[in-house]
Amino acid sequence: MRPTLKVRLVGLALASYVVFSSVARAQDSVRVVPGWGVDTSFTGSGDYTTQGPVPEIYRAWRDYLRSDAQRQSPTKYWSVAEQRRWSRYDIAGGYAYQGFPATVLSIQLAQPGATDEYVVRTLFASANGPTKDVKPIALTRVYAIRESGHWVFANALSRLTRDWKRHLVGHITYIVQPGHSFDEGKASSAVRFADSVAAMFGVQPITDLNYYVADTPEEIHRILGLDFMVGGDQASYSDPARQMILVGNSVFGEDHRHELTHSVLAPLTWTPNTAGIINEGTATWLGGSLGKSFRDVMKEYAAFLTAHPAITLDSVLTVTDHDLGMRPAGAALVEMTYQHGGIAGLKALMAGGRTDTQLRIALEKSLGMSWPEIERTWRAHVLEYASDPTKKRGAN
Repeated sequence: MRPTLKVRLVGLALASYVVFSSVARAQDSVRVVPGWGVDTSFTGSGDYTTQGPVPEIYRAWRDYLRSDAQRQSPTKYWSVAEQRRWSRYDIAGGYAYQGFPATVLSIQLAQPGATDEYVVRTLFASANGPTKDVKPIALTRVYAIRESGHWVFANALSRLTRDWKRHLVGHITYIVQPGHSFDEGKASSAVRFADSVAAMFGVQPITDLNYYVADTPEEIHRILGLDFMVGGDQASYSDPARQMILVGNSVFGEDHRHELTHSVLAPLTWTPNTAGIINEGTATWLGGSLGKSFRDVMKEYAAFLTAHPAITLDSVLTVTDHDLGMRPAGAALVEMTYQHGGIAGLKALMAGGRTDTQLRIALEKSLGMSWPEIERTWRAHVLEYASDPTKKRGAN
């Protein structure tokens, strides 16, 4: 739940299908340069006996980063098949493209002897302070391939998981890292859980979900095309826009209920109208967090609030320098709303708006209390878990 930069990056990843116009405008002026090992000299003769197609690939990648990378609009620079598959086709882009300068570190053959596919690695970083210290944000990996006589780009995901085993369980296709022992029992439990959440909220059950299972966060980021990312210890992602869940932790494995909740409830929460604390709080209330059940999360948070009496709901919402427990704080608000107004009350809260002001108004309406009353009730609600964690029951 720490630090704030990580939270912002994860938020960006979860909302990577949303077009941020201000960032897109900044992307038009992004600085793209070749690294020391990238020879971009090009005579136009078509003689690739030395540097090969590297100059042509570099120029196409540079132009893509300067034009369509953040907008994710239809482009001549990206694989047609992947553009048809996903509207936000560049998976790594939601994590890396934040307007920072880009250095193309290498353009190399993907496999020895195969001249129709290259790996392009790019470092996105900022230089800060009087000494211009370099602060990397992300190191991405995309693949340059030939399409209709031109070099275009494609994601790492399908290439790096080509040899992973597939297991269809209900409506979920599990794609499992070699060496991982697939747990069909956990997978079946996950399908039942997902269906129960859909029935509870009256939304359509998931009909097609790709669920990637790896044993480490590093492997999950690698298949996403991220050889490095700030906040790269994040062990799981839900990506409803691409109908994917990615889990890089054997504790969660095939039954990561927090991420499943995000995917199932995406029709209700994956909009500009749901506050992040409610989105995360709902997933925690139903599916727990960080390998802990909802009740264990709340018991731990109750102890934290007891040890830090100065923390209030207002400070959770407004203090950005420290993580004060957005997930459990939100889970408490979600449980309070459910106990007061049921599923209808929760749906109204999810549609209440993203800003702090909109959230406060929605909570006052859903709970029938003033904001000071909500703050007092929220704290008391959490602290009850310290004395008797079984007194209240989450939905899981």
